[in-house]
Amino acid sequence: MRSKHWGVVLLALTWVVGVETRGQKCFTYEEKTMQRWQTLYDDGTRGTSTYNRPLERWETTITPPLGQRCTGRLNPRTQQVEVHCR
Repeated sequence: MRSKHWGVVLLALTWVVGVETRGQKCFTYEEKTMQRWQTLYDDGTRGTSTYNRPLERWETTITPPLGQRCTGRLNPRTQQVEVHCR
């Protein structure tokens, strides 16, 4: 049931085109054949999210633009990972 809940949340995200996050625009879409979600940012950063059924959670991999590095940290207040690329 959890995966269906998150699927609805992610589906709602696909309706948002041109979302602005910290001055960046991004676009999220589903790749059904690969069973994953892609988020593309205007700076070239790509986020790929897949659902891990055995662990019952979503996992996201951040790929930085060419020539940049990304670091991440867990925000203790929100319990979400914050990623910054340079």
